[in-house]
Amino acid sequence: MRLHFLIYSVANQKTAFIHGDKHHGFLRMFYKLNLIIRKIYARECTIKELSYLDKQKFLNDNHLQGNDISKINLGLYHNDELVSVMTFSGGSIAKGSKSQDSIYELSRFCNLKDTVVIGGASKLLTYFKKNYNWSSIFSYADRRWSDGDVYNKLGFQFLYNTTPNYWYINLSKV
Repeated sequence: MRLHFLIYSVANQKTAFIHGDKHHGFLRMFYKLNLIIRKIYARECTIKELSYLDKQKFLNDNHLQGNDISKINLGLYHNDELVSVMTFSGGSIAKGSKSQDSIYELSRFCNLKDTVVIGGASKLLTYFKKNYNWSSIFSYADRRWSDGDVYNKLGFQFLYNTTPNYWYINLSKV
């Protein structure tokens, strides 16, 4: 069983704040400066599988890239409040892979705005690994926001930096 991650960059770095609101940019800065308003420990949380609508709303409200197309949607709840989400999908042809039954992409992971869930990513990934039939999990780290350190902490093996990719943005939705 393998865990892999790749780091990608976007060809035009000027697009860094185009998707999502300014709040996401400030949150990234707060994370780096350890100025998060609310800290929760994953051991105080329970895991539930999420409906599409619950996952969609949480990602649109809390993840820089918004909603995704995923097969498996896991959520961490603290006192019946959804505080963290991790999603998994099959491989993407657009990203150079293909969908296979036991190969998954960790598509999204995020916490509720202004909140950090200590151990949340580990707890959600461990749940996935224990409850689903998988042979390989891969993911990507966007170099505009991450050096991929969370993947190292989760036991993923770095494969390589991808070449710059191009993303198109519908400015009427910004």
